Amino acid sequence: MLNFHLFHYEKLFEQNPVAMMTVTGEGLILSANLQARHLLESEPFKPADSLILDNPLIMQKLKDYREFHGLDISLCQAGLRREYRIDGRPVGGRFRSVVLLTIVDITASSRKLKQLAYRASHDSLTGALNRRAFLEKVEMTVNEADKLSHTLMVVYIDIDDFKRINSEYGYEGGDRVLVSIAGSLTGVIGKRGVVGRVGGDEFAVCMNAVPSYSEISEIILKLTALIRCIEVPYKEHMIPVSASYGASLYSENGESASAIVERADKAMHYMQGNNLQPDKEA
Repeated sequence: MLNFHLFHYEKLFEQNPVAMMTVTGEGLILSANLQARHLLESEPFKPADSLILDNPLIMQKLKDYREFHGLDISLCQAGLRREYRIDGRPVGGRFRSVVLLTIVDITASSRKLKQLAYRASHDSLTGALNRRAFLEKVEMTVNEADKLSHTLMVVYIDIDDFKRINSEYGYEGGDRVLVSIAGSLTGVIGKRGVVGRVGGDEFAVCMNAVPSYSEISEIILKLTALIRCIEVPYKEHMIPVSASYGASLYSENGESASAIVERADKAMHYMQGNNLQPDKEA
């Protein structure tokens, strides 16, 4: 009877669709089923020289000899990035501690989740953050500024006479303008902040928290030069585009992200109403 159960255990272990192996606390593979051998490209009873067992997180778990679940690691194999989720359970051993590892390739599901997260936080046309994600980023930057006693700036940008652009060049031309504006703003800001599309023809920029206003002035000058006038190529046309902007600086602890963005929006409308935008005098 014992041999019968042992035979079925070994068969279930070997034919399991999930990669499984027994490993010592020192990282020596004692047994590995077919899926695990394919995954590791190593033979059973061979010292663990695989990428997975070379991972310091895995080796620490083996030494701790405690049950663990959902340990995600990312590895580069044959030039491709793959992600795995690993569970471990101590199973004892006659002369040494032994851990049963189960290894699941989650590359496809992880990539899908990242794609879904990207779509949920970014504008599908321009690739800029959508309004919700932009406000969340501003909130995070506010918290950082509070901790470091830094300041931050939000710039609100509205494309001038966008309805005319859509009317004259069609919606495809209008979309080309939006994509171009988003790309130009991102090029100016780079890693120093983020760009969001917060309305149909409205964008906003949030700069990372910085210790002084002088670091903000350089970006303001570049943004001002950018939005004075842009020419966007579309078919046989060059679409002239200008934009209005307003800026707000974070100065009060506890001010919400939406309040900061709203102040920048009001500043932009004030500049428009008083014809104070650069190079837009009649």
